[in-house]
Amino acid sequence: MLTEWQRLEQVVKWAGLSVNSFGREIGLSRSETLYQIKRGNNGISRDLAETICRRYPQISKGWIMAGEGQMLLDGLILKISRVPFFDSDVEECVLRLNESEPAGEIMLPMFDGCDFAAVYYGRAMSDDIEAGSIVVLKKTELDGVLPGEIYLVVSERFVVLRRVRQGSNDEMLRLEASASQGRESFEIPRESVGSIYRLVGVVGSRKF
Repeated sequence: MLTEWQRLEQVVKWAGLSVNSFGREIGLSRSETLYQIKRGNNGISRDLAETICRRYPQISKGWIMAGEGQMLLDGLILKISRVPFFDSDVEECVLRLNESEPAGEIMLPMFDGCDFAAVYYGRAMSDDIEAGSIVVLKKTELDGVLPGEIYLVVSERFVVLRRVRQGSNDEMLRLEASASQGRESFEIPRESVGSIYRLVGVVGSRKF
């Protein structure tokens, strides 16, 4: 039988996220709860199982808590979304989405409504996303941005994948690279953002 961490890890991989991104996706303020399970210090509580299943109703609560049955609920019809995949750098291809033909499609149920997938070759977010990984994105409204989440920001002057937070005032956004990169975060006016895409998932490296 799988350990509690192995079951949790399967769900994280199924969702196409890193452990930290998964924690944020289910609403945890800190992912330390998940890492404590990995270390064997804690188990999967009923509250955590219910939190996961609220976000991902495809997951069986009995399986996530006790390994009973299968991970996905029997008889649940999953909508398989077809997300166009562009085999090029995400920060470049977003500017010519309407002009380029996708190289293929990514078909997974958790990507319903996503706009496109492409390869991230940058280094600025390497704490969260390995260079060469395929990222899946969904266009959103600027007013719908969740502080602390990762977005592809298309501005008047540049395109970057960054963690987005509230700036020094209501008119500004703060764009942050991964901490270990030693790059300073910077602010841009909200009005300079032409479009913005939320990072929904990371499905692995292009080399696979």
